[in-house]
Amino acid sequence: MVLTKKLYELNPYQVACQARVLSEQVGSEGEYLAVLDQTVFYPTGGGQPHDLGQINDIHVTNVYKQSGVIYHVLQAPLQGVKQVTLMINWQRRFDHMQQHAGQHVLSRAFEIIVGGETIGFHLGEDSVTIDLNLNELTEEDLVRVEDLANKIAGENKEITTELINAEELSDEARAKIPELEDAIRIVAIQDFDSCACSGTHPNSSLEIGTIKILGIERYKQKIRVTFVCGARAFRYFRSFQKELLDTAAVLKTNWSSVRSSTSRLVAEKEELEKQKKELAYQLLISEAEELRAKSEAIGDFKLSERVFVNRDFSEIKQLAQMVAGAQSSIAVFANLADGKVQFILQRSEELKIPMNECLKSGLALIDGKGGGNEKSAQGGGGNAEQVAEVMEHLKGFIRAQLT
Repeated sequence: MVLTKKLYELNPYQVACQARVLSEQVGSEGEYLAVLDQTVFYPTGGGQPHDLGQINDIHVTNVYKQSGVIYHVLQAPLQGVKQVTLMINWQRRFDHMQQHAGQHVLSRAFEIIVGGETIGFHLGEDSVTIDLNLNELTEEDLVRVEDLANKIAGENKEITTELINAEELSDEARAKIPELEDAIRIVAIQDFDSCACSGTHPNSSLEIGTIKILGIERYKQKIRVTFVCGARAFRYFRSFQKELLDTAAVLKTNWSSVRSSTSRLVAEKEELEKQKKELAYQLLISEAEELRAKSEAIGDFKLSERVFVNRDFSEIKQLAQMVAGAQSSIAVFANLADGKVQFILQRSEELKIPMNECLKSGLALIDGKGGGNEKSAQGGGGNAEQVAEVMEHLKGFIRAQLT
């Protein structure tokens, strides 16, 4: 096995180094891979993403570890060069150091305050998550955990690492390490936490900066906590502040009154929606009366018909029910939308005309589908150009039943 010296473990602040190329190859997807005798590039692992940067001015797009070998994925081949210069993106590296160390502090705080064990960790581009072996968390719990985490971050506690023999760990501790090696790297936060970890961390908890919990959610019957640290927390607060002040400006109030102003607007909107529904209902009543007034008299019964265009079908159904709600009335409505046609047939209770059979006979003309019962039926098809023919057939069926 090719062993690459992991300079990022010895000094996470080291941003550049010289290295000897041990091998070059093309991956299964055509990517250029390089294996070096030493590297400052952290490979993806333990919930932490890989570093980015350059090797001899060639961009490094990925770094991963497979079967103990660290592979650097390059945008272009090294062309047989044997000695190279490595340079990582320091801003990305330090961000990962802040987030990962912050995770250690926050996870330990959850253990102390609520007995929650961290069973999952993911360091994303914008936020970080940990999964806790808990069924619930209260707002008070989150405040206490966040307060403890920030207290530790602000106490300038030393963060150290050491390698120990895997045999010195308990069976329980060994079972928690995904890739168990002979030598295990332990990351310790002075007088607070100690755990196995291969990630990069600052030398002091003070460098973590602010730790801010953004929210929690249910995830696989457990609790997922989303948070940010350091510069990410600063950017979050700045963005939050801008949104809050912009919202206050739109509401023509100050930031401290946004909640009350928003609550008032929501209440007003709900009242307006209520009034709108009532007005719409009254308009439907008027429309139903107008349709009945223009209906065709067939013996003692009245048949109302109408072909609508691009109208909400639920509204048409409600209109049909209103029309047929009057004694001895039948509604035969159609709606044209997107090249298709929908029909709704509704009759009064005292009539004995099977609306489902009526609709079935009409839909047969356009190879349509539908269903319903003797009182009400609906369905449609794609041949909208035949709507007039179907409407005449439906009315003919009804006339035949009533005469």
